Amino acid sequence: MMFWRKNKKIEKPFGVQLSIELNAMTLGDIAKTEEPPSIDRMSNAWLKYNCTKIIVGVAAINGVNDSVLFISGSNGRVYRDMEFEIELPFPMGPNKTKTVQVEPTDDFIFLSFEDIAIMALPTVYIVNSLIGKPLVEYRNAEKDMFGEKSELEIKVTSPKGEYILPVISKVAKQWFKYENTAVKVMATLILTNDDFPLELGITTE
Repeated sequence: MMFWRKNKKIEKPFGVQLSIELNAMTLGDIAKTEEPPSIDRMSNAWLKYNCTKIIVGVAAINGVNDSVLFISGSNGRVYRDMEFEIELPFPMGPNKTKTVQVEPTDDFIFLSFEDIAIMALPTVYIVNSLIGKPLVEYRNAEKDMFGEKSELEIKVTSPKGEYILPVISKVAKQWFKYENTAVKVMATLILTNDDFPLELGITTE
């Protein structure tokens, strides 16, 4: 008789760290055209045109009594939920916008710029990471560690109307990466005391 092994929880981590890269050139184009980002010509968007990258850290930290605290590296503030603004180091686009909004829903955590969703992260990935549940179980050691790549289309309803947000995802057992021409998000677990202090500030390069 064969029994399937249940997904084993890893030890409950201290939290999850998100490294968010924003493409300043793409954000400027989005503000001008009011069109969402794409996954076409990714290397052009991030490399060939020498775009300015804005890099900010965000952490979700397990607190007491099953509470979670969210820390934004752009302003050093602590929030009780993942609804806040990332304060950009300089204004972008014709409206001179200086913020990216972070807003959670039941299904996704959205990053938006001028009411246009530029990234959507599955809420369940953050929740499962915080409780120590594997994001996926490939039953393959290599895939569990290094992840598997795929292309996604996420339906968005926003003040700008309905549209499809394209994302390239790579999901492993304990981390994930979502990216398009506007945003790259890498989420990793905070597992040990050696992971501290966290570097969450905002930089440009």
